[in-house]
Amino acid sequence: MIRVEGLERSHRTEDGVLRVLRGVSFSVAEGELVALSGPSGAGKSTLLYVLGGLDRGYGGTVEVFGRDLRRMSEAELAAYRNREVGFVFQASHLVPGLSALENVLLPAYFGGAPPARKRALELLERVGLADRAAHPPSRLSGGEKQRVALARALYLAPRLLLADEPTGALDPDNARRIIGLLRDLCRETRTTAVVASHEPEIWVAADRHLRLEEGRVRELSVGEVA
Repeated sequence: MIRVEGLERSHRTEDGVLRVLRGVSFSVAEGELVALSGPSGAGKSTLLYVLGGLDRGYGGTVEVFGRDLRRMSEAELAAYRNREVGFVFQASHLVPGLSALENVLLPAYFGGAPPARKRALELLERVGLADRAAHPPSRLSGGEKQRVALARALYLAPRLLLADEPTGALDPDNARRIIGLLRDLCRETRTTAVVASHEPEIWVAADRHLRLEEGRVRELSVGEVA
């Protein structure tokens, strides 16, 4: 499903070149829920951007669904991002002038498919927001916005879900709801999920736990606290 070999990524800063990822290698099987942990600045978000085809300035090999991302054209990458990958970023990135339901439906318009209102409502129900469907982002809390963003990411039934701190703004009960949804999603639909999180409950729920430190990755026992 995912094969990463010798991944290197550096950024230029005022102080010189910062090596963020230093020879990262791992693989992920179809249907796995993989927790990605590590201190702030360890490269978790950078790794998710690379896997999602949002960052091409890296060295090494990254293959997803048997395709080398660096060998894909811009059009192929755009199709990959729109149809096969669901993103949940730390910021919800909801469109202010649209309702929660309309925000969930956005991928339909970008993907060229007719909007399926019933599916969008079902997803809002799964994240506990069926009663907020008509509310604009201005009437939602930070945690509610993040749950709408997750529903939007799942709308096109992506083969790969990439989530950056999806429970960071949630209270404990809703965090458990989202963790359970991610676990069920991987089991029921064979969706593969890579979830960057500081939340130990996600480490326990995951099939595997990868930890990034000083630009390198190591695998921990599931639920292990580094």
